[in-house]
Amino acid sequence: MRNGRRSGVSLEDPFWRYLRKIAAREKISVSELVMTLDRGDNRCSLSSAIRVFVLEYFQTGTADITNSRRHVQA
Repeated sequence: MRNGRRSGVSLEDPFWRYLRKIAAREKISVSELVMTLDRGDNRCSLSSAIRVFVLEYFQTGTADITNSRRHVQA
């Protein structure tokens, strides 16, 4: 559910795979991680937010979940 409506996220298989790895490393479920990324201003797609987050995670080696959406709110 997103904003009271059912929604889906379309990602390429490698992004799903790495999202699962991040969730396991951070000891949270994939659903919790996605919901956290979806919070806040929704001017961009959730799929884009997830892709940017995954790339930034492996670039920096950390999960800055609370600030991840600021980079994709152009």
